[in-house]
Amino acid sequence: MRLETISLQYAGSRVPGEDLFSHSGRIRSTNVTITYALVRDEHERRLRSDFVSLTDEASLAGLMELPTDDLGPVPRRFRRMVGRTWIDDVVAVVVEDVDGTPWATRLLAVPTRPVEVEIHAKRWREGVNAAHHWNGFASRVLQFDALSDGELAIAMTEVGYYGIGLKVGPAGASRTLVGPSPFQPRLFTAARWSFAETVYDQFRQLTAGWLSPRSR
Repeated sequence: MRLETISLQYAGSRVPGEDLFSHSGRIRSTNVTITYALVRDEHERRLRSDFVSLTDEASLAGLMELPTDDLGPVPRRFRRMVGRTWIDDVVAVVVEDVDGTPWATRLLAVPTRPVEVEIHAKRWREGVNAAHHWNGFASRVLQFDALSDGELAIAMTEVGYYGIGLKVGPAGASRTLVGPSPFQPRLFTAARWSFAETVYDQFRQLTAGWLSPRSR
């Protein structure tokens, strides 16, 4: 994994309180380059607590059921999470009612906002199948070092249908043939939160040497 220079094309994706980053790595058995926004307040809060990430989807689904501005009852199906992955003053504040019912306030917030997933593949069918796995997480772009004339004809038809971007040429010098459709999700899911946590975990690994003892 390595942090990379952000292209000016992503400048409009930044919003106040966020910083844009990009890094390449392997996630979900796919070689990808992720462009994402780091949520500054949540990042700094986690640094102060020396807490990195929580990627377990079941735990995140439970946290999504909790209020962030008051105490609420922990749904029965998520009570097994209390004390196992929910850490007081970092993930959630949990108290017990007189009858033993746990109530909680969620403290954990989403640490990153994925902007684009660039999927690196060698063959068209392999690449488009991988792109389908990333549907619902961010804008998707397929990057190939080269495509045959036959593959290119198929690619130009299918990427438009699926809303996937297409780049051809060596990484770092590829040419954009089709831009991706804007990412406009209707729902925020535990799977999307888990992905944001995975990206954040990789960011922390890449920047571990930057953190001074004082900032930690």
